[in-house]
Amino acid sequence: MHHSYSKPNGKKGAIANEYDNRLSLEDFSGPLLNTGAIYDFTLRPSDVPNLESSSVRGTNCIIVAHHVAAILGKPLRSDLLLTELYSDTEYVEGVEPHATRFQQGDFIFLGQTDKGEVDDFIPIVDQAGYQRNWHENPLNHLVVATGYTESDGDPLILHAAPGVNTEIIPLSRLMTENKYRKIHGVRRLIDRSGIVPNP
Repeated sequence: MHHSYSKPNGKKGAIANEYDNRLSLEDFSGPLLNTGAIYDFTLRPSDVPNLESSSVRGTNCIIVAHHVAAILGKPLRSDLLLTELYSDTEYVEGVEPHATRFQQGDFIFLGQTDKGEVDDFIPIVDQAGYQRNWHENPLNHLVVATGYTESDGDPLILHAAPGVNTEIIPLSRLMTENKYRKIHGVRRLIDRSGIVPNP
């Protein structure tokens, strides 16, 4: 699918200083769109540690987020799943969900408007580490900002879901669906390249 797109300041062809080092849309998303990976809700990042294995094992929104982080040189811990990534402060930081300020690689957490707030949700996890009450979680989905927009300013996002696998679509189109209508939060990857791990 072809999109006419602009740099994040909304002016086609213009590049503000904060976006000078942004990857092209092809370099950023091409590796994820061209794997041929089939969507699989049950997969975890530890099941699909790299793009090569994704073409064999499959993908989902969390797998896409982890691959994006690796592409940007800011890899995540493999145990960071949807709720864990939303709550994490070591690898990501919270930013205001302002559509015109999304940066490349921002994680946008979506959900329904009638499931309450994420902070009030208490996950119940089984011995295998799977969330048993996931259907009660206000968070339904995670999409990734590409750093580019449609010509009208609508952010283009990387979206993985059953039937489409991984695609680039405008955020507003996805948010017409009830289960994706609310932005619960936005998380931005932290550059940890100079951080020394704890022993």
